[in-house]
Amino acid sequence: MTRKLRRRNLLLLLLALPLLELSAAEDPFRFSGDRLSSNFTAGQERTQLQGNANVNTGNLLIKAEAIELSGKSFRYVSCKGQVIVVDSKKNLTILADTMEYDRVLKLSRFRGLCQMQDPDNELSIKSGYFEYDEDSENCTMQIGVKIFKKDLVCRAENALYSRSKSSLELTGLPQVNKKKDEYKAGTIKVNLKTDEILLDGRVSGSITPDKKETASPDAPAKDAP
Repeated sequence: MTRKLRRRNLLLLLLALPLLELSAAEDPFRFSGDRLSSNFTAGQERTQLQGNANVNTGNLLIKAEAIELSGKSFRYVSCKGQVIVVDSKKNLTILADTMEYDRVLKLSRFRGLCQMQDPDNELSIKSGYFEYDEDSENCTMQIGVKIFKKDLVCRAENALYSRSKSSLELTGLPQVNKKKDEYKAGTIKVNLKTDEILLDGRVSGSITPDKKETASPDAPAKDAP
């Protein structure tokens, strides 16, 4: 049997299976899609999934319109179109237009309309770029960063979210609003457990006291004659 024929038979086998399980890099993983195409040329190995594409690797479930697997043992995962990533271990969900993932370094990069939902910490994050390190649990964000937590709203061009430390560092015209209060500085750090805010450099802000009307027990009734 020729080498070309062996490759053709292997490709037909992959196309016949709705779901294929492989052991690659550190973690075994599974992938599926409506259509599959592969290139088995040495040094150029690639597998492309089109339509309802998804990959299960470690604790991540990755879905997208198109996914490409490449590199030795399918180390790299490249996704395009309505990307959804669910980290079952960390209870995180990330949405984006594109994603690049290194299965060995556990490092992912997201671009486009990026959103992260972190219900354990009551956080919702939006930006144009995410870089997420699974091991350190650090998320670097750039371009129009917006972070929401109950009464806390944070905005900046750059932000570093340390999930393990429950801390947030904002740079690039950072601004934090807490209820009616507003804080601005060169750098703003937020303790997400206590909502403590630390301002450094070119500090400014405004504080609006809560207006609570308390009537004196000796005061006459408003409608009294």
